[in-house]
Amino acid sequence: MIRSCALELWREDGALEGCEDEYWRLAKTMIESKTKGKVLGRAVARANRDKRVPDLRLCVSMQ
Repeated sequence: MIRSCALELWREDGALEGCEDEYWRLAKTMIESKTKGKVLGRAVARANRDKRVPDLRLCVSMQ
């Protein structure tokens, strides 16, 4: 997954030679962020369903 993402990013930027490590790190960070976001979203949804914490979306909309 990281490899294909890094390759896509690298190609989009013109296939710059010598930058493979940077694209690998960027792809890894992007994928980890997406994964963390999904996990956090599931945890919030589960907590809301169980009524353990208030719905954070309501708190934001009140501001």
